[in-house]
Amino acid sequence: MRFIALFLLFLLASPANLSWAAATVPALAPLQEAQRAGWDTAGILAQGMAAADPKRFPGIHAWLKDYRAAGGTLGKRSAAAPLPKLDVDRLVVRNPAFWRAYFEMTPGDPGTMLLHGALLLAGGEASRAAYVLLIARQTVQIDKGLLEAMNELLMHAQRTINAGALNVAEAAKLHDEGSPAAALARLRTALDAWPANALAHYESALAMLAQQYVSRGRSAPPRSRLSIHSELAPSAETRAAYARARRHDPLMIRAYQGDETGDADVLLVLGKTIRPLWDIVARDTQAETRDDVLRNLAAGLRQAGLTELALALGQVVIGREGGYDDDDLKTVRADLSAVAPAAADPVWKRLSQARPEFARIVMP
Repeated sequence: MRFIALFLLFLLASPANLSWAAATVPALAPLQEAQRAGWDTAGILAQGMAAADPKRFPGIHAWLKDYRAAGGTLGKRSAAAPLPKLDVDRLVVRNPAFWRAYFEMTPGDPGTMLLHGALLLAGGEASRAAYVLLIARQTVQIDKGLLEAMNELLMHAQRTINAGALNVAEAAKLHDEGSPAAALARLRTALDAWPANALAHYESALAMLAQQYVSRGRSAPPRSRLSIHSELAPSAETRAAYARARRHDPLMIRAYQGDETGDADVLLVLGKTIRPLWDIVARDTQAETRDDVLRNLAAGLRQAGLTELALALGQVVIGREGGYDDDDLKTVRADLSAVAPAAADPVWKRLSQARPEFARIVMP
């Protein structure tokens, strides 16, 4: 499908390759539309989850309590209602109840995968949402309505990323013209409009690094070469900006220095393992990627410390293969220990039962 190819271009494009003649597109409007679509989708799915028996599936109802406390509704909210500000790490990634609910669902359940992506989008995490949604497309036997919802949310993510990239391009032009301070000021405006704009955080890091040269009375390398040809070590502030870029777009290779984990060269893992396999998955619109490719990709994501994506992809593979084996249980426990430690043992104990029960999201 054409929109997937376009999405990849926007996701991977460098501001230096964008047309300077293009008018700056404010990120706020497409972002708000994307967030509303994420909230509405999550609300419909949460309404379906509420049908689960609370005695048999306590994790689902524990998370629904957190979801409501964060401003979530069961069903679509009123079009005039303001959107709550969602901390996705608190409600999703670092939330033990979310993962307990996740693993009370049938492995690779398309509705669960869609919920994961919708929540990330509701929180403004367009790049992360898109990655999860592209993974979700690898689930088998996707209901037509769920598939259409995945495609719709992907389009919202694409529009947000596109608008954000155009705003960043204006700042990058200022940097190329020799004004990193002016570029940084423009980037702060872009981040006010979309705080999860990974490209803006990355370009902010470059502008800060260029200013390190200026403060020492030296000429900085060209912006396009600054991150890999800098003679100066990035300051703590610069490294923090790189880290924010990686947080909001975990597959942005340019934002890595290679030493982000203690036991792996992340740049090497990203370049040689993750990106080639990811490109296969991202271009596959029919869920035809082989299980061994998905497993190898999940292993690479795990090695690079990208545990959220590894967990999501692992569930898809486990669903395809019909259930958990001992290695799967060990991997799930280790992954949860990394992102939400309080969920690791309860999930492991539940999945270790002879015949654990699983729920599916029933659309209302």
